Amino acid sequence: MASVSIEITGMGEIQANLYRKLQELQNNVQAAIEDVTTSTFDDSQRDCPVDKGDLKASGQKEIGVLEGSVSYSTDHNWFVELGTRKMHAHPYLGPNFQRDSMRLENKLKAMTV
Repeated sequence: MASVSIEITGMGEIQANLYRKLQELQNNVQAAIEDVTTSTFDDSQRDCPVDKGDLKASGQKEIGVLEGSVSYSTDHNWFVELGTRKMHAHPYLGPNFQRDSMRLENKLKAMTV
């Protein structure tokens, strides 16, 4: 009776290459998140209406591992962004977030091609 033997070599090299590619992808995603978060913050600061300056001064940008956030922390930030029945909206964050979230989506799609 004949026997067949198959030997697979190079699994360690394959695993190392996969790990290296995963790290490269994670670094690229992190860079894209940092870029888009910074852009959203900078543009929202540029577009932020200034009366007393407390709204603009309350702006914060935080970047973590695979996450980023931009926030404003006054008691009236949403009234300015969305408006009231007595005051027109002065959007400073929403439009920049929408534009930059599309930029991030496009950057991530480009990484997967």
